[in-house]
Amino acid sequence: MIIRSGKPGDETEIAQVHVRSWQAAYRPILPADFLTSLSVKARMERWKNGLQQANHGTFVAEDSQRRIVGFANGGKNRGTDDGTQNFQGELYSLYLLPEVWGKGVGIQLVNAVASHLQLMEFSSMIVWVLSDNPATTFYEKIGGEKVAVGHIPINGKNYPERAYGWKDISVLNKKIEH
Repeated sequence: MIIRSGKPGDETEIAQVHVRSWQAAYRPILPADFLTSLSVKARMERWKNGLQQANHGTFVAEDSQRRIVGFANGGKNRGTDDGTQNFQGELYSLYLLPEVWGKGVGIQLVNAVASHLQLMEFSSMIVWVLSDNPATTFYEKIGGEKVAVGHIPINGKNYPERAYGWKDISVLNKKIEH
């Protein structure tokens, strides 16, 4: 697996991963009609702009055919008064194609974001995850501690979410997923 910085031109493949990952991971959580309505084209436009943002480190995972199979991005913590303001950095997103779930790609991408945050002189990080998302066990496995709870509106309904935090992100580079 190759982990590299995302760049302009990656937006189509990132958008495809984004949509396919949501449709697979959130199938038991979010309404089916909402998931089928997700648009690669709309996500592509969002990622086209996102890949040009300063300090939003975006990283992609490529397989042996140079196909993007996952991505993660992060930057400054966007939280203000939600219980996470003591964490400097934030993992904004981590999405993988279902066929690479459980193969160690996620920890590699988290490590890339953590390294980027360290270059920004951040030493801590949070990530928000839907409470019913099975990925919560991944974040716990790599040392994330539940530090806050909240709700996120999706398709007109509020869904419970939780934040996992790392007070010292240097430990992430030592984590190996089995």
